[in-house]
Amino acid sequence: MTARTRVPTATDHGSPRLPWFTLALGSALLALHLLGGDAFTALVLDRDGVAAGQAWRLLTGHLAHVDGHHLGLNLAALALLGTWTEVAHRDGAPPLGLLVVSGALAVSLGVLWTRPDLAAYCGLSGVLNTVFAAAVAGQWRHTRSPLFALMAGAGAIKIVVEWSGNLALFSGPATGWAPVPAAHGAGYLWGLVLAWVWPRLAGGRPWAWPAGRRMRQGKGAIRRRRGCGRGPGRPGIPC
Repeated sequence: MTARTRVPTATDHGSPRLPWFTLALGSALLALHLLGGDAFTALVLDRDGVAAGQAWRLLTGHLAHVDGHHLGLNLAALALLGTWTEVAHRDGAPPLGLLVVSGALAVSLGVLWTRPDLAAYCGLSGVLNTVFAAAVAGQWRHTRSPLFALMAGAGAIKIVVEWSGNLALFSGPATGWAPVPAAHGAGYLWGLVLAWVWPRLAGGRPWAWPAGRRMRQGKGAIRRRRGCGRGPGRPGIPC
């Protein structure tokens, strides 16, 4: 007989968990866009600016958007992925803030390295690929559901199609700006890496197969029934 352990939900600790980081980031994106061209110029990931020591652009370039259409698409994706990540957050999963900040750095460095011809880059889509990859990988790790494996595969196929065709799926062209598939690829790869590494850094035991967990749980139940182990009145009874 196997036992199913209860999965914690967003309401286990009282009121429902709200996606505060998602709301704050979305508000900041909208506010910065409304400030206009001067803010865009100060934020955009500019290769010459980074070379001149303006390292903040490695992070802030992802907060700048070319037009309302560009911003709207990324806000919609952020609302979905950010809420999913924060509300369905589980112990050992990378926090959304870490995904966004580290993903921004990974995408910026990936773009600058793989596209030496690129003078400037902006937009949150690369970082959103980090969030998507980490969220799907984390859910698969906890459930081993084929659905999340298919989602991860679909994301990888999307990256390959974009890279081979030099296009950006699910987003229209921004005026005067070309799509940068390398940003999506770098973000996606970093999300997978972080989903794999973070639980170990946080002291968890990632990638333990469900059968192995059930076996350990089953052995623990048998020991408790037998009164095995050490403790008061149980001086090391063998199991």
